[in-house]
Amino acid sequence: MSNLSRIKAGSIRWFLRFSFGRFLMRTAISVVVPKKRIGVNVVCLDSEKHILLLKHVFHPLAPWGLPGGWMDRNESPAECALRELREETGIDFATEGEVIQISRNSGPEHINIVYLAHVDTAKPTTQVDGVEITESRWITPAEAPDLLTKETVLAIEKAWASHQIPFNYPEHQTVYSSF
Repeated sequence: MSNLSRIKAGSIRWFLRFSFGRFLMRTAISVVVPKKRIGVNVVCLDSEKHILLLKHVFHPLAPWGLPGGWMDRNESPAECALRELREETGIDFATEGEVIQISRNSGPEHINIVYLAHVDTAKPTTQVDGVEITESRWITPAEAPDLLTKETVLAIEKAWASHQIPFNYPEHQTVYSSF
């Protein structure tokens, strides 16, 4: 590191020791750094390795998809995943697993994080609100509905692949956005 670089780094560290310096830094970041919406989905597996799909009213091109929604302020992605699962299905006894997919989506522009969650029973009863979510279904690979988004197909493939269950969804039934 050159002397000039050391002087610059030292000056920045000194400036950030003061609350006004940190305030200016936070303000600059909020103005300069792009903001993205964050969506979270959940691949929910039951004890027999069925996956939960929901029929969404707000997804006209591919109505069947994973539980999920937009992350709230001051909420972690994992908290959002379990909250959305609870709100959309009534399931509040799922255990959060690992992140199985992160992607950038264009319609609407957002970053999407997909979690794997497990429930200890076979096909637990779900409670859908009938407004945003009209139906739920626990599926095997052979029972997958027509017209799933590419992102949903990839997430399901990853979840089942971790249990050595093949999912060969027909490419002609895959859509690239649910809007």
